[in-house]
Amino acid sequence: MGVCGLSMGGVHTPMVGSLHPTPIATLPFLSPHSAVAFCEGILKHGTAWEALREDPAAQTATMTLEEVRERMRNVLSLTDVTCFPIPKNPSTVIFVAATDDGYIPKHSVLELQKAWPGSEVRWVTGDSGRPLCANLMMESEGKDERPVEKWTADVKMEEDEGWA
Repeated sequence: MGVCGLSMGGVHTPMVGSLHPTPIATLPFLSPHSAVAFCEGILKHGTAWEALREDPAAQTATMTLEEVRERMRNVLSLTDVTCFPIPKNPSTVIFVAATDDGYIPKHSVLELQKAWPGSEVRWVTGDSGRPLCANLMMESEGKDERPVEKWTADVKMEEDEGWA
């Protein structure tokens, strides 16, 4: 039995793998160590920081932008998978990350591997989104001539999952 997730679903995947009572295969794809990714990389530019500064009761900005970012980081740190128990068998955990991912910083993926000794990180050349998924699909179908390890599960991309 195993669990797999992509992006924010990839954050939940190691949570399940960590808390499951038996060892299960855990395959987080393009997953940060926590939702703190909203405070880093490209995602920080899509956050409405000014709106978060406002006190709705007073209708004024009560915190500096730095205070807001720090508060957001503290709230989102509750999702930090590195604080979860190590899975029963960390060798069944394979983190799949992109070498040029603007959403998930490399250090975030490496923090996961460091927290779970025995787990593995597989780096796929490219960024998040369709190009990366297309590469994974070609590799799994044997159309890619590059010497890579084959995936144990088919990669399926759904149009309604927010892909551009």
